[in-house]
Amino acid sequence: MVIKGIKHLAEINRMVNPITREERFRYVLQQEGSSNVIYWGHEHTEEAAIQMANMYLNLVDDCVASMGKRGPRAERVHFIAAPVAMGA
Repeated sequence: MVIKGIKHLAEINRMVNPITREERFRYVLQQEGSSNVIYWGHEHTEEAAIQMANMYLNLVDDCVASMGKRGPRAERVHFIAAPVAMGA
C-alpha cells in the first residue's frame, strides 16, 4: 500500500518473521522520486502502521510547506543534515 503526501510518500508492506512466524507491517517514508529512506518503522497491525505512516508523512509534508512560507512558523522549522550512515 502506498500513501502519497505533498512531496513524500509512505509505503506499507506486510512482513513475516521466518523464525517466529509473527506478522508485522513495515512503513517506509521517502521523498517522491528518491530511493533514500527518511524514516521507517514497524507495527503489529496494518491499521497501526497506516496511522504511524500518516502521522510522519503529515509531519514531513507540513515542514516542507512551512519552509516555503515567511513568518514565525517558518522560522521554527529546521532540517538537520545527517550522514548517510544514519539512514535506515
